[in-house]
Amino acid sequence: MHKRSDPQLCLRCNLIADRYVLVSLHRVQKVLVVEELEPHIEDELRNLAHKKGITVPILGRSARMRSPLYEYDGGMVGQAIADVFKFNYTPHKAISIPEGQKRGAATCIPP
Repeated sequence: MHKRSDPQLCLRCNLIADRYVLVSLHRVQKVLVVEELEPHIEDELRNLAHKKGITVPILGRSARMRSPLYEYDGGMVGQAIADVFKFNYTPHKAISIPEGQKRGAATCIPP
């Protein structure tokens, strides 16, 4: 039976490449993390910055920038970027496809 301190049972999952991210965090004024579902990468990024004493704002779902519900679409992402980086954004007008209309061959994946 393994003891709880057995190093073979201690798994650590890095979702981000620490060295690359640390270099990048020193070069920016703020970070927006656009991530669907749970904010795993955002949380990992925030924890890494905190451990290294980096105080750059990291915004995303955890920071209440975006709703924790539903999937994102292009308009939501565009608006989030515009809000954080302070510029005007006008989303494209949505189009509707009549029910029953077949998709073109270019959008189908062959079997």
